[in-house]
Amino acid sequence: MDIQKELFEDDLVGTTWVGEVVNIEDPNFDNRVKIRVWGKFDLFADEDLPWSVCDNQQSSGSASGAGNYDVPKVGTTVGVRFDNGDIHQPRYFKIQHVSQELKDEVVSVSDTPYTVKALWYDTDINLKAYFNEADGININYKDSQINMRDDNTIWIQHNEGLGIHIQEAMISLGTETESAEPAVLGDKNVDALTELHDRIVDLTDAIKTFCTTQSAVTKAVYLFAPLTPGYDGLLAQSAAILGQLPALPNTTIPATLSEKVSLD
Repeated sequence: MDIQKELFEDDLVGTTWVGEVVNIEDPNFDNRVKIRVWGKFDLFADEDLPWSVCDNQQSSGSASGAGNYDVPKVGTTVGVRFDNGDIHQPRYFKIQHVSQELKDEVVSVSDTPYTVKALWYDTDINLKAYFNEADGININYKDSQINMRDDNTIWIQHNEGLGIHIQEAMISLGTETESAEPAVLGDKNVDALTELHDRIVDLTDAIKTFCTTQSAVTKAVYLFAPLTPGYDGLLAQSAAILGQLPALPNTTIPATLSEKVSLD
């Protein structure tokens, strides 16, 4: 077929065409692609095809332009229109087919398939974001997921391992529903340790005072002299402990507070 005839024999105003994406490497990064429009660009080399502009960039952005960037892959079948019938101004507007993986893995297995909403479902890079009534909202990338569920809980899991389960009355770190042990609140833990420290100081000081008194008595009374080494040893130990304890409230106990994790 003659190229001129192929290009200009049709009235392009108000007509819709279908083609295959052959190049997505837009140097301007404007969501443009090159499309072999069937029945219109069949005789053109890929490099001679005009850039096609995305016709549905509607998401919010800044004053400079749209806030979305999502380029169809090479080999994708898309719908095409020509702006005011200009053969040099193709605009693509729709991917013609729903991913078979999306149909098989999400839509067809749902009890309510016509309520399924899918934003992304790219199995080539394992990126998925979809909603169905049974599972809620799922965002998956490789082996990590965020699942906002119908029971008003949120499950966040990394690499099929441990996760975070956010529930109405509690947050479980590690496993769903409830972890093996309760978490410790930092400030309350510091308060408890400080209180325990103070009581140990009081007790040790009392022991030191008692040993000082009793050591003097045993040294003065010959009959009690065998007890003196015991009192003196306990006195030395209590004095050593009292020498170490003052530093704990200012250093060791505050060091139990995490600088990266906070809890309510």
